[in-house]
Amino acid sequence: MTAVETILGLLPLAVGFNIDFEGLFTHLRPNIFFGGDSVVFWGPLSWTIIFGLLFSFFLTLVMVPSMYLIAERLKRPMERFYGTKFIALLGFLGPLFFIFVGIMFLVRRIQGKQVWMGVPFKSSE
Repeated sequence: MTAVETILGLLPLAVGFNIDFEGLFTHLRPNIFFGGDSVVFWGPLSWTIIFGLLFSFFLTLVMVPSMYLIAERLKRPMERFYGTKFIALLGFLGPLFFIFVGIMFLVRRIQGKQVWMGVPFKSSE
């Protein structure tokens, strides 16, 4: 909510919205206009802050929960696959996840350990 409020508060500064308050209070003529000398400096700065807040807003409300959901959904199969639930933390590595999983798969194959392939293990009774 604070990010949205800051974005809305910076929009007049970004577009250069000006009100002449002195003329408003003395002659009842606000002389509202867009542009001006201060927009040259404050405009790009405010646009940078606005787009930075939009990007961080997207990251915190969409990306972080989705990465957490991916890691949680990977926890159970990874626990069966590797024998530990902490391997699901590799889900936060993005594309490197697949490289690490491939390496771990090969290591378990070389060691001769059983690897979970999506079907239940046959019980050794």
